[in-house]
Amino acid sequence: MASETKHSTRKGSILLIAAVMLGALLGSMFMQLVRPHATGELVARVTSHDEVVAVLPLSQEARQVVECEEGANTVVVQGEGVHIENANCKGGDCMKQGTIYDQGRLLVCLPHRLIVEIVPLDGSPDTPSVYTGEELVGSSSAPDIDAVAR
Repeated sequence: MASETKHSTRKGSILLIAAVMLGALLGSMFMQLVRPHATGELVARVTSHDEVVAVLPLSQEARQVVECEEGANTVVVQGEGVHIENANCKGGDCMKQGTIYDQGRLLVCLPHRLIVEIVPLDGSPDTPSVYTGEELVGSSSAPDIDAVAR
């Protein structure tokens, strides 16, 4: 009787594990089908204080320093992903968010009001043409930040 109970418990555990694995596989496949796919090149759009300060293609390595009154962040595009390498905000939570690779993903630095998001470069009104912010430096119409491409 005890071996029969042990056998049915083992069989139940195996079935439960198989069901969980199958559910995870099906969920992953579903997410791949329904997530928005980019039709063109992906870029990292960097926004500070509600102003787009840089649009960086993920296909090219780049380093962008974004400064504001509260401090500075260094945004790095590398290996078709983007991360915040350096920030002088308290806690540095933005640097702990890791590297993002997919459209719709965000990196956020709340103290500096900085948002980095991956969007398609498709010419839509939501996606400006690529620029590095050099146009803003020294311009009379520049916002209250300096963007320096490195």
